Amino acid sequence: MTGMGMEIEVPAILLLTTFTGSLGLLLWRFLGRLLVKWGYVRWYYGALRAVVLLLLIPFVYLGVDWINQNSGRWGGTFLVETPEILLVCRGSCLLWALGALLVAAKFILQAVRLARRIRRSFACKSWEQQMFADVCREMGIPEGRVRLRRNYGTETACLAGVFRPRVLLGAREYTGEELRMILLHELTHYRQKDILLKRLAMLIVVLQYFNPMVWWLSRLVNRWSEFACDARVCERTKDPKAYFSCLVGIAERISQGNVHFSVQLLENKNELAERIKHMKKIRKIKRKPVGAAVLISVVLFFSGSATVMAATDGAARLYQSWFEATDVLMEEPVQKQAAELTEYTAEAFDSGVKVEVGETTALTRSISSFEWTVPESSIKTTGEFYVKEGQRISVTVQMLNHTDQDLMIGIVRPTGVRSYVRESGVIFHEFEAYHTGYYKVYVQNVNSVAIDVEGTYIYN
Repeated sequence: MTGMGMEIEVPAILLLTTFTGSLGLLLWRFLGRLLVKWGYVRWYYGALRAVVLLLLIPFVYLGVDWINQNSGRWGGTFLVETPEILLVCRGSCLLWALGALLVAAKFILQAVRLARRIRRSFACKSWEQQMFADVCREMGIPEGRVRLRRNYGTETACLAGVFRPRVLLGAREYTGEELRMILLHELTHYRQKDILLKRLAMLIVVLQYFNPMVWWLSRLVNRWSEFACDARVCERTKDPKAYFSCLVGIAERISQGNVHFSVQLLENKNELAERIKHMKKIRKIKRKPVGAAVLISVVLFFSGSATVMAATDGAARLYQSWFEATDVLMEEPVQKQAAELTEYTAEAFDSGVKVEVGETTALTRSISSFEWTVPESSIKTTGEFYVKEGQRISVTVQMLNHTDQDLMIGIVRPTGVRSYVRESGVIFHEFEAYHTGYYKVYVQNVNSVAIDVEGTYIYN
C-alpha cells in the first residue's frame, strides 16, 4: 500500500464534485421551479449560482476528507492508495488532462476573437456617451466603471470583460429609445455579474467536460441570465412591450452565435421568442407571499444537503470496498506478531538521553512514513499529530541493519506518559489512544551502534 498523491486526489475531487454538483442541479431544476411558479425568478436564478459554486468548489470532498480523518468513518481508508488504485487514477488523470486541453482550446479561440474585437473598437458619438452616463447614474454604477465602445464587427450589442467591462455597440445606428433599452439591458447584466457567472460555468465545462450535466448547466446559465435580466429591465421601464419591440427589431439582423466571454443582447431569433414567451408567463403570475419563497428555499437547501450527503456516504463506502479489495498488506502475520509483543508504560524520557525530531513524509492526513538513522543511545520522534480518544495508532518499523539488536518503539501520550514495545527485526504494534490530544511516535536505540530504520504510522 502506498500513500496519497495528486494522481488520486485529482480524480477524487473531480468525481465527488461532479456527482454531488449534478445532484444539486437536478434538485434545483425540479424543486426550484416552484420559485418561478410563485413569481420569484431572481431567487431561482440565485439558486442556480449556488449550484455553479457547488460544481466548482470541492466542498463535499473537503467535508468527506475531514470526516474520514476526525471520526474514523469508512475505516480511515478514504483516498488511501493501493498499486491497482494508483494505476487506474494515473490513467484517468492523463485522459482527463488531454480532454480538458481540447475543450479549453475552443474557449481560448473565442477569447482571442473577442479580444481582437475589443482592440478594434472606437469611441461612440457624444449623445450616445451622454445617454450611457445617464443610464449608469440611474442604475447606481459609478462613473468610469463601465465603458461604452462601438465595433463594426459586432452585429448586436454585448457586454464584455470582468475587470475592465465594456458595452460594445454594433455598427448600425440606433434611435434614442433603442439605445436606452440596449444600455439598460447590458448594464443590468453588469449588475448581475453575469459575465463572471458565464466564465465560471465555462471553467466547469473545461474541468468536467465528461459530465453532460455541465454542458446543460452552461445553457441554463445563458438562458436564465437573460430571463432575470429581462425581468429587471421590464420592472424598471414599466413598459415590456417597448422593450421587446426593440429586441424584435434588432433580431432581424442577428446571425452570430453564443460567445462564452461576453453577454449579448441577442443570440438568435429562437432565443428571443423563448424570452418573450417566458416574460408573458411571468407577468400573469400572481406572486405568493415572500414567506412561501423562503420556505421552498429552505426545503431546497436541506433536501439538497441530505441527498448530497447520502450520495457522498455511498461513494465513500464504494471507495472503501475498492481499497479493501486491492489492499496488498499481509495482515495475518502482522496481527500475530502484534499479539506476541508486551506493551510497557513509562514516564517521560530520561534527561540524559538525546532526543531529536526526525523528518516524516505525510502520505495522507492519517498516514505518515519515515526513514531514520537513530544514533546509539538516542531517541528520534515524529512531530505531534492529533488523535481522538478511542482511536488506534498502528506503528510499523523495519530495521535495515543490526537486525539482531532490540529497539524500543512507542508513542508519547498527551499526558507525557510513554507506551512502547521492545523487539528486533520487523516490529508492528497498535497503541490505543486513551485521551484526545496530540501524540508522537518514537524510536529509541538502546544499543551502542547506530541503527537505520524505516517505518509507517497510521491513526484511525
